[in-house]
Amino acid sequence: IMAILICFVIGYPFAWLMIRSSGFLAFSGTSLFPAINLIIFFTIIATAFIFSTIINAKSIWEMSNISTEEAYGTTIQKKPTWQKMFLDVILIVIGVSLWIVVKLQLKGLATYSFAYGFGTTAPVCLILGSILFVTRIYPYFIKLLGKIGWKRSRLGILGLAAKRSLRRRNAVIRSLVLISLTFTLIISSMTTISSYKNYDAEQAYYSLGADILVRNVKVSTDTIKEQVLGVEGVEAGTYVRFTSQLVSYGSVLYSYLVVGIDPEEFVKVAHFEKNYFDGKPEAFFDRIQSPSEVLMQKDEARQVGVVDDSKIVLWVEKSGTGLIGLNLTVVGQYNYFPRFFMNYPREGSTVYRFSVIGNYNLTEAVAYNQFSVVGDLLVKVAPGYSITTVARNIELTLGRSVDNIEDLMKTSGDSLRNTMLYGSLNTSFISSLVIIVAALSLMIIIQSIENEMEVVMLKTLGMSPKQLFSLFTYEALSIVLFGSVLGAAIGIFSAKMFLEILTIDYTLPPVRLIIPQWQFALAFVLLFSIALAAAALTSWIIFRKDTIKGIKQL
Repeated sequence: IMAILICFVIGYPFAWLMIRSSGFLAFSGTSLFPAINLIIFFTIIATAFIFSTIINAKSIWEMSNISTEEAYGTTIQKKPTWQKMFLDVILIVIGVSLWIVVKLQLKGLATYSFAYGFGTTAPVCLILGSILFVTRIYPYFIKLLGKIGWKRSRLGILGLAAKRSLRRRNAVIRSLVLISLTFTLIISSMTTISSYKNYDAEQAYYSLGADILVRNVKVSTDTIKEQVLGVEGVEAGTYVRFTSQLVSYGSVLYSYLVVGIDPEEFVKVAHFEKNYFDGKPEAFFDRIQSPSEVLMQKDEARQVGVVDDSKIVLWVEKSGTGLIGLNLTVVGQYNYFPRFFMNYPREGSTVYRFSVIGNYNLTEAVAYNQFSVVGDLLVKVAPGYSITTVARNIELTLGRSVDNIEDLMKTSGDSLRNTMLYGSLNTSFISSLVIIVAALSLMIIIQSIENEMEVVMLKTLGMSPKQLFSLFTYEALSIVLFGSVLGAAIGIFSAKMFLEILTIDYTLPPVRLIIPQWQFALAFVLLFSIALAAAALTSWIIFRKDTIKGIKQL
């Protein structure tokens, strides 16, 4: 009953923090009083009460039937049940098997529902299995640490702490599993959230090409462009002209999409990532110096054996003239181009699609007639201005709707998804601090109570309170260090798996795993420091009392 009440008391503040979350350890969101579904609440309360009653009844029954010899005798350390049953290996095998099934399913033509169900289960199995498996080999790490400590006089306390950990292996492993799991969840959450937000933003930019997109504008004059540039918050704008052609030779069909840009303006307005092409944007687009110099996509160019500086002939149909050939030079190749390269070419297809980037004159030369050239206006918003606000002002100026990346992003601003992402991260992080402090403190307190005879013997042999303090602190240090490194490694690995499932429908450009370095460092330092502080403070309090008690007895 007390546990249920505590969960209720703690749950409301955590729900309030989740609603207020706007970033990592940032709580500037809207302040709302958390609402609760009473049906769900009472269902959880009833289930928890019944479950806890069964567990406690079993423990009480086992304790009431313990013999005197068992109660006062020396406890023999036995292997945990999960080690005897090789539960860690089983979980890893299940996780790997499920992930293989998911990977095969993603490449198939079946629906994604099957992959989603198994895909979210596989990382969980691998996380639990990996943590349990590595804690299985933790005693060997401690044994090696103990040998190093015994061989060096200055590290004698470290060697003794390692020996204590080996003698109390089960209790230490329980704390290690708990600490590793909290580190794993925090690192995995951070990496997954940062990567997903980056994916969300990049997908929006790749769909529009810039902060704001004004579709279907008259590009023969600068009237629309000048109106938009006069709106407060607009830093720059540029026209993008494009036209298309279809030319067939028997069963083979060639589809051309020709895009015309002003290279100097385009690099100042459009959004690019480093992996879109080689080199800096200014140098890449500066290669277009004449209407005959063009850029092509690498995979599309490879289909017809085109390389840099290749001469190609683009056959197009002109009104009143018929089929003519344009001699072009490919001066560069890109990997990805927002809006105009959306699918990789299919091997063996009889339809060849090409995206050719040139200047404005190229679109005029390729177009069937003057009416087949259409265009859009790309707009860049100045720093410090809201993209959504500037977009609304442009709509009022032009009297028409425009697109902006913030409306496309699912995790922007105060959206529910953004609140839930950072809310879960912040509450998990705060919870992990409490769990780590409780795990280490209880481990030290329980061990000091259970092993009072050993502590008395060490004092009798001349060990000072400072040395006893160092003994327990080093023991906690080894657990925290091992658990944090293990949690960080498994957390990054699981984040990659979760991200692949979250972005299952997205192929261009490839999703990147983003590790938030400053958040990672801050979380690691805070968790590590609080864990060590908890261990050190608990040790100091315990042995401070023992010292005072000994002085009083004397």
